[in-house]
Amino acid sequence: MASSRWVWNDVFRIAFLVIMLVAVVVLRDDCATGISRFMGTFEAPADAGPPAEVPPPPVPEGWELVPADQVDLEKMFPSGDAGAPAVTPDGGG
Repeated sequence: MASSRWVWNDVFRIAFLVIMLVAVVVLRDDCATGISRFMGTFEAPADAGPPAEVPPPPVPEGWELVPADQVDLEKMFPSGDAGAPAVTPDGGG
């Protein structure tokens, strides 16, 4: 017949689990309040106006902004990729 005596290791595990569950239930409200207060610091005040329009950063000297069309993409990414699907001008494969 199996022994019904508890081993101290088992008693310690059960007691630790009960203590942790009680701690989670007790500390839940304090943590939720603290986190909501912290997250609220990122919100704009209620009487704040709309955000200011920020101009785009200047283009460095010697650089040129060009639209990325199919020719530029083919120069940057040659179609020599073995696993890449071929793309036709009509957008199909």
